[in-house]
Amino acid sequence: MSEVADHFRRRVHASLGAEYQECLVAAAGTGPASELPRALLLSDRAVRVWATRAAVHEQSGRLSAYERLAPLTPELGRAVKEAAIAEQKTGLDAERDLIAEMVWGIGERLVGIDTEASLASSPHSLNHMAVEAAEILVSAGRVLADPGWLLGEANKMLRDLVRPQ
Repeated sequence: MSEVADHFRRRVHASLGAEYQECLVAAAGTGPASELPRALLLSDRAVRVWATRAAVHEQSGRLSAYERLAPLTPELGRAVKEAAIAEQKTGLDAERDLIAEMVWGIGERLVGIDTEASLASSPHSLNHMAVEAAEILVSAGRVLADPGWLLGEANKMLRDLVRPQ
């Protein structure tokens, strides 16, 4: 089983009410070589979709710094951190500020990924990215006040992690 998918699922599962927990799909996917693409896919959705959705919620016409980012790669770590700082400067509420901190953490981990090194050297970092992505999703669900949306997004993500692009 994918450690990245498992870390993500466990964190989301812990945040759901009992009525939603049983509806969360199982974590799947195998192959250590696929863990980096899984972590990148998960982080990309967390930043460019979930954090963006929370950032612009109830703020019509606002463009988030997160949605201006290109698809996430290790080379974009610095840009991700800068987007998080830009969002914090907009005077966010506590929940969105927490999301910005987690986005910054993903950027920090992206900077630290050596794509030339063995993937065995970075599982802790990849797993931490999965947990941060789950935290972003959970926090975005609280901003939106919609546990059904959170469950739907988590299930969609878990299905996508089976075969990362």
